[in-house]
Formats: sequence, C-alpha cells, structure tokens
Amino acid sequence: MGEEEQGIQFKAVLWKYQGKGAWYFLTLPVDLALIVRAWSVDGGLFGRSGFRPIKVRAQIEGQEFQTALFFDKSSKSYLLPVKKSVRTELGVSEGQECLANINPLY
Repeated sequence: MGEEEQGIQFKAVLWKYQGKGAWYFLTLPVDLALIVRAWSVDGGLFGRSGFRPIKVRAQIEGQEFQTALFFDKSSKSYLLPVKKSVRTELGVSEGQECLANINPLY
C-alpha cells in the first residue's frame, strides 16, 4: 500500500455513518493522511479556514468515480465517501474490506 503515480492505494473496511443520512465511507490509514494533506497544500486547497474537501478520482475494485475526501478529526485521517451506485455495482456492503486507489484532481 502506498503512493502510485501521485496516487494512493489502500485497503479499508466499508462502514456506515450512524448519523443522519445513509453515508458509507472508507477511512484512509493515518500514515497516508499526510500524503493527502500534501496534495491539499500543493494544490492550493489548504486555506486559513482549515481542512477543505479534496477532490479526487477514486477507484474501488476497478470501479472508477469522482468524489471528495473529507478530513475526520476523530480518526485523524480522511474519509472516502462510497456512492450507492458504486456499492451496488460492486456488490459490497458494510463491513467488507475494499481495495481503493485515489488520485488528486487539481
């Protein structure tokens, strides 16, 4: 797991947000959060107001889509939202481990 052509490859377990809505996420490993933060600085996306969403091209098990990463204070890392259409296409559900690739979209 690690950097790959400016991108990051990682494995994470799909989980469902317990608040309002039916959001599903993969949490990036904390060690990779520093690389993502560098993308935001290099891409001019890190402002004085703090962490902002970082637009990415994501791929999970070969299914490609665009989304944004969000910083999560509790995990001290970034969350990758996984759309319903992607989950349905792949047949993945909460609790399953997924292989993901992300690349920044500047």
